Amino acid sequence: MRKLGSLYLLTAVISGYWEVYLMLRPLIGGPSSPWYEITLAASVVLLVAGIFTMLNPAKWPRVMGLAASLVLAAWWIPAATYTVHHYLSPKGPAVSPVELLWPLLPGFLIMVSVTLGIVTFGYRRASRNS
Repeated sequence: MRKLGSLYLLTAVISGYWEVYLMLRPLIGGPSSPWYEITLAASVVLLVAGIFTMLNPAKWPRVMGLAASLVLAAWWIPAATYTVHHYLSPKGPAVSPVELLWPLLPGFLIMVSVTLGIVTFGYRRASRNS
């Protein structure tokens, strides 16, 4: 469970950084959304879940981490899809693929967190029954 906890920690730190950045954008005239606060709270919950997943083999930290990852996925996956669509459009920005990696990294980590959270949740449950 240390690897899953480490993944939760990494995902929480990177997505939390992005959410703080997005929350500060309205100060310079950028768009605002209530999703920024919701996803920041989910990042904090994921951070706590990552710490407890590494320290405690109980099921509740993994459930908490999976729930927080699903909340993050509800916003980051559509945002990442829009970013890729905007990048690939004929009138897309002149951005190199390397510069595109940084905005898409949280979405990728969240997808991996959700997938591994579901897989390990089902695995642990199945191994207790046998």
